[in-house]
Amino acid sequence: MFRTMSGTLLLALAAATFAPASADACGGFFCNNQPIDQSGEKILFVMDEGHVTAHIQIQYQGTSEQFSWVVPTTVVPEVSVGTDEIFPILSGETQPYVSREYSERNCEDRGGYFGAQDGASDAGAGPDGDIDGDADYDGVDIVDSGIVGPFEWVTLDSEDTEALLDWLRENDYVIPEAAYPIVDSYVSADSYFVGLKLTKDSETGDLQPIVLSMDTDEACVPLRLTAIAATDNMPVYVWFVGRGRAVSTNWPDLVLDDVQLHHPAARGGRYGYYGGYYGNDPYADLVSNAIDAAGGRAFVTDFAGASWPLLRAIDSGRYETSRIAGLTDAQRVMDELSRQGFSASQLLMGILAEFMPVPDGVEARDFYNCPSCYVDETYTFDPVGLAQALEDRIAGPLREIESDVARQTHLTRLYTTISPSEMTEDPFFGINRDLPLVDRPREATVIRDCRGTRSDADDFEEITTENGHHFCAALDGTDAPPAPLVERLVQYDVSGAGEVVEDNTREIDAAAYCGAGGLPPPVGGDAGGGGGLCVAVPGLPVGAGTLALLAGAACVLVLRRRK
Repeated sequence: MFRTMSGTLLLALAAATFAPASADACGGFFCNNQPIDQSGEKILFVMDEGHVTAHIQIQYQGTSEQFSWVVPTTVVPEVSVGTDEIFPILSGETQPYVSREYSERNCEDRGGYFGAQDGASDAGAGPDGDIDGDADYDGVDIVDSGIVGPFEWVTLDSEDTEALLDWLRENDYVIPEAAYPIVDSYVSADSYFVGLKLTKDSETGDLQPIVLSMDTDEACVPLRLTAIAATDNMPVYVWFVGRGRAVSTNWPDLVLDDVQLHHPAARGGRYGYYGGYYGNDPYADLVSNAIDAAGGRAFVTDFAGASWPLLRAIDSGRYETSRIAGLTDAQRVMDELSRQGFSASQLLMGILAEFMPVPDGVEARDFYNCPSCYVDETYTFDPVGLAQALEDRIAGPLREIESDVARQTHLTRLYTTISPSEMTEDPFFGINRDLPLVDRPREATVIRDCRGTRSDADDFEEITTENGHHFCAALDGTDAPPAPLVERLVQYDVSGAGEVVEDNTREIDAAAYCGAGGLPPPVGGDAGGGGGLCVAVPGLPVGAGTLALLAGAACVLVLRRRK
């Protein structure tokens, strides 16, 4: 017996993503030897008593002059900047993966099915004169403004939608006409509006997550305004650190039908063992389809557990940026970055390009992987500026996040996919200390049955899932179960066990089948009755032949494709 594992915000008006570098094999610093997470909208909430801090990743593609970003808030926030480096760390600590424990039976004539695959694993404001605080716009109040990192920011308050829109347009914020009624709905709800623009000397490559610190008990993601620039089935990842499991208080929590997740059809058939949560991603497809089946608005709890592993992963004490300030040899800089554990990210690549530029005619990745291959002691750069940028954009913000996480006990990741037409209600979130934890593995036990023959044509698997479903399936994956994608929908609040909105457990168990002795229907459909099979319906007896005629028994006809 052995186990294999498989690893499987755009907010407001800023849209698009940065493309990750290709994962070519190499021997240097920028080798991308870790899987790249799917692009999507990402936000981290730190939930203190009466206080919420939001770290919002801003994804944008375009010119710096055209960049503008607006987000509604329920209270006046303090504004600062964070680091993109926290998001891959969060993903690494919360990414769900499939774990299956395999064994075999009736395979002796083949020397063991798994012999050839032994050990296989699928792991997987104000300054520069750009914000016109003195302009005569009755009905618009500039509550606060300033500069943080590469951004000019302003917090606005208004009870007049037209005046607010006029102010934004006059100050070069791009507000699509389709957004006008959505902005009006937030104005009617007494929202404040935080606006960002890049300072004159900043470029889009300088973008950092914006951090909003607010005196409130409830977190919210303003998806209604996001709809203006969103794409269909846009992934949304929301992380929370707090003193309990985080839940949406107005969107239901969705429990997937894990029969669908572990069925051979989800793994590509006969030899297509589930290939991970990156690239061709059956988990993401299953979540997206299940959420659509649930009405388009729901979250899956990917993880809810202790927050201390996140502290260990951040480990900001390893960063000693002052050491880099004294280095004048480019190769020694790269060696020191590697020693301190800086991530080979696009953010780091951008910082290096700014302070340790690439020589003409050399690819950036090649140069930073081996500076000594391309330059000698005559090459000069700015190690002091490099060290300061590393502190300001990576190490310093991570230290602040680490301090916030250290005060909490739990880490939660909620995940959804959503299309613009479904963004009609903003999700709100709170902490519920009454709920159980959710671990990352999605587990199952799998028995491969060779039927005592040398041919694998009739092989099947008998599978028991983490949710307690038991079924058999042809190895080629052609008999995907006709069951719901959604096992349960539960609406949670900040206390209690929640209200079950939908429960399809009985239907899932009725659709999952195994024949007498653990075998699926015989190949060719010769079990009598034209290929039918009497299967278990919860609470009713299971049998074969004449038992189907007994009162109180249930027989479900399962038609099998003839081979």
